[in-house]
Amino acid sequence: MLEKQNGKCIGCGEAKTVDEVDGHHIIRHADGGKTTLENAAALCKPCHKQIHK
Repeated sequence: MLEKQNGKCIGCGEAKTVDEVDGHHIIRHADGGKTTLENAAALCKPCHKQIHK
């Protein structure tokens, strides 16, 4: 996912390492979103926390 995003968090746009990001379902798994690369994004931990508030 991170490679697909040119090494940047999709939320804040900052360059991140694999250890600094979480995988995120674009369409929530609970809403039928599949666990695929097309439905996935890499978000840094602060952005991932923010998106789930």
